[in-house]
Amino acid sequence: MKTAIYSLYQAKEFVRASFFVRQCLPSLSEARQLLIMVNEEGMDGFADKCRQLSPFIHVLGGEGNLGVAGGRNALIRYGLESGFDFFISCDNDILFGEDYFAKIELSYERLRRVDPRVGLVQPVLLDGRGLKGALGLANVRDWQEFGNGESLAQSVLCEPWSWFVTALGSERAVKTIYHAGVNNAWAAHFSGSRPEDASHLPWDNGHEARYGSLEPTLRSSPLLAKLMAAGDPAPVFTVAGGITAFHKDVIAESGQYNDKFNPFGYEDSEFGFRTTQLGLNNYLLCSVLAVHDPFMGISNRDLYSHATIARLRAIEIADLPANDPRRAYALGQSLFFCWPSHNAQVRDSIANGEIPQADAVASAAKFFASYVLNFLYGMFGIPGADGSPCGDHLFDRLLPAGFSGCDLKDATLELGRGTRFRALDLAIKVTEGAERRRILSVVAMNCHLEEAAAGSALITSRYFDAYLVLEEKAEHQFELRVNLQANADTLSAKVVVDFAGPMSSGFRAPPALEVLDCTRNIYDFGSFSVENIYPPPSFDKSKEWFPELDRAARGIRSRGGAFSWLVDSIVVYLSGATPSALSLAATPVQPAPGKSSIPAVSSPAIPVPPRKKRVLVFTDSRGQHKPVGQKHLIFGERLQGDARLEVDLFLCPMKWTTTLDFLEMFDDAKLASYDAIVLWTGIVDWSPRPVSSAINELYNNASAINLENTGLNTSDYSRKVVNNKKGAFDGVFGSEHMNAHFALPFETMYANERTMNMYGLEMARQSLIPRLAGIRNLIFINANRFVSGWEGDFKKGRPTNIDLTHAYSDVFSDGLANSAKIIDLRKWSDDQVKHYTCDNIHVTKAGSDYIYSEVMAAIGLPVLELMDSCVDPSEHPVNAPAPAPAASNSQLLSKGEGAFAGVANPERTMTQGRDCSTNEHAIAEFRDANRLYREWDYASALSAYVRLGKADPQLWLYRRQAVDAYLRAMELGQSCEQEDIVFVKALVGAN
Repeated sequence: MKTAIYSLYQAKEFVRASFFVRQCLPSLSEARQLLIMVNEEGMDGFADKCRQLSPFIHVLGGEGNLGVAGGRNALIRYGLESGFDFFISCDNDILFGEDYFAKIELSYERLRRVDPRVGLVQPVLLDGRGLKGALGLANVRDWQEFGNGESLAQSVLCEPWSWFVTALGSERAVKTIYHAGVNNAWAAHFSGSRPEDASHLPWDNGHEARYGSLEPTLRSSPLLAKLMAAGDPAPVFTVAGGITAFHKDVIAESGQYNDKFNPFGYEDSEFGFRTTQLGLNNYLLCSVLAVHDPFMGISNRDLYSHATIARLRAIEIADLPANDPRRAYALGQSLFFCWPSHNAQVRDSIANGEIPQADAVASAAKFFASYVLNFLYGMFGIPGADGSPCGDHLFDRLLPAGFSGCDLKDATLELGRGTRFRALDLAIKVTEGAERRRILSVVAMNCHLEEAAAGSALITSRYFDAYLVLEEKAEHQFELRVNLQANADTLSAKVVVDFAGPMSSGFRAPPALEVLDCTRNIYDFGSFSVENIYPPPSFDKSKEWFPELDRAARGIRSRGGAFSWLVDSIVVYLSGATPSALSLAATPVQPAPGKSSIPAVSSPAIPVPPRKKRVLVFTDSRGQHKPVGQKHLIFGERLQGDARLEVDLFLCPMKWTTTLDFLEMFDDAKLASYDAIVLWTGIVDWSPRPVSSAINELYNNASAINLENTGLNTSDYSRKVVNNKKGAFDGVFGSEHMNAHFALPFETMYANERTMNMYGLEMARQSLIPRLAGIRNLIFINANRFVSGWEGDFKKGRPTNIDLTHAYSDVFSDGLANSAKIIDLRKWSDDQVKHYTCDNIHVTKAGSDYIYSEVMAAIGLPVLELMDSCVDPSEHPVNAPAPAPAASNSQLLSKGEGAFAGVANPERTMTQGRDCSTNEHAIAEFRDANRLYREWDYASALSAYVRLGKADPQLWLYRRQAVDAYLRAMELGQSCEQEDIVFVKALVGAN
């Protein structure tokens, strides 16, 4: 492995950099060379001196300041072109021992042997200011006095961590750690206030299990002292750019540093964040130490430089997949909940005398403008006039100098990921209003959003005309007016944002936000108003932007207010909900007398179709097999038939379906798109089988067939997928560990062979369970105990060591307890196992129904009972004609008429076993109730179902529909009659 040490240099660092080069000299060779970038105009003789010292030093640059990211990228490109494999970044203010680079290389090579997905590594960086005495520098004031470093106690730099603990004491030694990586980048990069009841934070599932702590950095966690004492590599989220090391493969997969961070700031944070998002694992090398600048003074960064974190946030958000639910959190933190912490920065700058009190308002305005424009620059790449994103005035920076307007035809704005905004006519105009304040007007005609979905036709939103006016009403106050119109449907809003008050008070209060108008109007112009010249809207089929918009709407809806209504309206608007379905006429949002102009969420009566929860169900044969003679719907099929859910079902897709198959089929971005992921695998992985079967059939099968049948859900084993799983297993555990595992089979014999399963318990703890723990919204179903001496209808006999699966079920359940919801089948007694399974493994109807109930509880939805007939046979009149055979549940579900279809067919359901002539009125009323349900008027539908339910208490359908309508009304905040609520609560036994 050929190593490149790379570093940046400017002339003002001559003394420091000269010592840095001398530190490196003993470590340089043909296999390890030093690359230096002169990151400014001209050379000052430094390059010539370096070349005289060693042929293994390469000095580049001298053509201008490329910035930190740009300079490092230039060095990396040079290294790649020169054949280097491994890169170690080392700023020239770092002190280190002679074995420093060798330790990094050795630690990395050891890591890569056990983790082929190792990404970035960094040593532990100590704060030289706290070690000046130990380093012999107590009386040295700066690098100029340091000179050639004769006073440096060089041997200290080679000492292990235990030496520092002995010399300084444990507590003080830990306090000298300057940088130990970022442990929770989500919390560190997107810090700010958040609601007390916030849920589904990016670090909720699996983060603590993987990184050991939820603190932003390990320096804030007591875990650091334990890690340092152990000396083993520790996983971290991101690392420090000045001491980062990585293999060239990392660059090939993730790319280089982002040049948008030039001249400097946060480029290393984003680089580490990006590698983690790509599935690489970054580490802190706890046994490798370096010392940071012992003469570092107080930071001279001004207030506005702190606004560049907006650039980091925007770039990281832009890099997340469009369907990643974490984007909503990141956007909320970046645009709304970050301001208390930024306000504190402004107040501190005033309190510390960095900003005169008289300039407080102007400085706060500059900070806000700088933050906004940094965010725009990071998200969209919009630079200022001088190439930087920071500026004093919003209009000055967003509009070119002297710009007064333009007219464009067929204008497009690429939004990324195959989606763009398109307007056939676009006019932009800048005018002056009162007191010479500027007004920006945008008129977009015949515009829409469109998405090029892979393998399908172009997806488009509704076509509409858009009118936008941004007017500077007063100093620090802007008014935004928006109007959208499509056919007879218009949506308009007027919002004023005022920063004058909060800024004059030192940002001790949030900006004032006033919604002056928020209206949706639908006019009935007759049939001639329907336009047929545009394609019908299909944006709700979007796999990229619409789900994200829908998630954002749900997040905002939970906070209530006018924005909740506005965003909900936009969701319906873009997806093409028809005006007739909405039944709305001019419905402006009016503030209550004496109240804020921001209305409550229930003010506008705009019905929005409730979003179905997206659920993935992935099982081995336990989720598909039905005992002989049983024809029930298994729990996955029941979930798929529920109108409240959108279910992707994968029932035993492989002949041997393992947990590794699940991880191989679904990447992180795909998994993040689900509200719940039901996983029932493991029994194939854990169960002992003949060694030849484990190796040749499961692990390294050379006869792959039916690879296209993964979504077939067939119970015909001749059509199931047989795949080679070696790549998947090696990717998780490493080929060395797999070979070692198979080399030590169990003593127990089965089918004349020693037995073996697919991985050991420790392999699962170290490599597989952390992967599962990182999956958000996971519902894991473990395995029940085997009843000794009973095998039910399984006639072949199982290995006598089959009960070793018990230990695996325990380890997985314990390892996932803090990150996933566990459906625990271990608590079944022996009698229950015999009742709920037919053979210790595969469940009966009772077992499937048990699991269905547990899954619904984990998803957070009530169970709606599925019944094979509407009326008990004993209710049939003796002399009544024999009723027609009732449709089976599977038939009803296939027609969308079953117990989970939302609204049921009244004639089919209500006439079974009854005199149809006596039910005509009820059928008509039931049809009317279903119409209200379909139009999302759930409260009115509830009242109709309750009336029917009281009139005919024997018919279960009314009760079921009443419960469903009530739940949906509550979800949308619709007001229900008190007597209806009492009726439903009595049905479900609630207080």
